[in-house]
Amino acid sequence: MQLDGGWVSLIWAIEAAVLFSIGRTKAFPIYETISYVLVCLAFVSLLQDMTAYYDYLWYESTPHHAFLLNGQFLTSLVALVSFALIYWLNQREEFKPPMPRESQTNLILTLGIGMLTLFVAYFMFYKEIESFWVQRHLASHIIVPAQGDLAQTDLYDDDIERFGTLWLINYSAGFCIILSFALLRFSIRDFFRLQPWAQTCLQLWCLWFWGSPRFLLSAKATCNRPMQISTREVRRTSSFAMCVCCLCLPSYG
Repeated sequence: MQLDGGWVSLIWAIEAAVLFSIGRTKAFPIYETISYVLVCLAFVSLLQDMTAYYDYLWYESTPHHAFLLNGQFLTSLVALVSFALIYWLNQREEFKPPMPRESQTNLILTLGIGMLTLFVAYFMFYKEIESFWVQRHLASHIIVPAQGDLAQTDLYDDDIERFGTLWLINYSAGFCIILSFALLRFSIRDFFRLQPWAQTCLQLWCLWFWGSPRFLLSAKATCNRPMQISTREVRRTSSFAMCVCCLCLPSYG
């Protein structure tokens, strides 16, 4: 039986988690080795699925596409849970890996699984937010009939596209803030390694709160029609960033 689309990524991700669980908890190194191969295959397949699915939404208005309630997001969610389970089991001290924990190979594998997990966690929501605003932008399409010497024109509400860019900035900043807070909460002994995360969050927050309104104000100056999204609305959507940063960033010092 041939499987297409997200089913391949789904099955490979689940198989990788199951084999790694058996290999690590029951001390079967061969199962654990096979699971690493399946993790790589599942990740590559997931990237292909995400590219094909979300690229299609860039060019076709799809009313039946549901935000966070679609097959591709479910596939990404299962892959995320599988990778996170592997990473969690790998960090458990009671389950010994087939190689020393301090070995370079084990450190590379641990770092690799962790990076794959963060990559999937970030982009599964990023692509959903991006496609949501892209679909709204496509749905704003209107046709202006030909008048005199003017040919028929297709118009879109470009303010929606700019507002989507703003929310991608919001999400990226929020993701880094939550990630840095989680690292501080669960890796307190590695305190000095977390200082770069605090600096990154501060820089992203500055871009978040000050860059977004200026970005939209500059966009307003280039538009030939009144802007539908005001600077006040932009600041309102970004205001909770100050509260989050005030709670998280002082903890690093």
